Amino acid sequence: MAFDEILALVHAAHDMIQHIATAIEEQSTVANKINQNIHGIKDIADQSAAHVGQSTEATNALSRLAEQLRSEMNRFNV
Repeated sequence: MAFDEILALVHAAHDMIQHIATAIEEQSTVANKINQNIHGIKDIADQSAAHVGQSTEATNALSRLAEQLRSEMNRFNV
């Protein structure tokens, strides 16, 4: 092989390595964004679970108040 051919192959290999390195950086960036989004989704899911618990407590409180009101109203039956 002539020196020029070897040099051309080395340059081609270098270019391929550069493309691979760029692709790896891009994939890493995307993976980090996906990770951030997953954490965001987890936080929203946690907040939703907390709100469901609060809604359940509020519903139970309203149910107790309705029962108390019914008891009070029964006292006025004629």
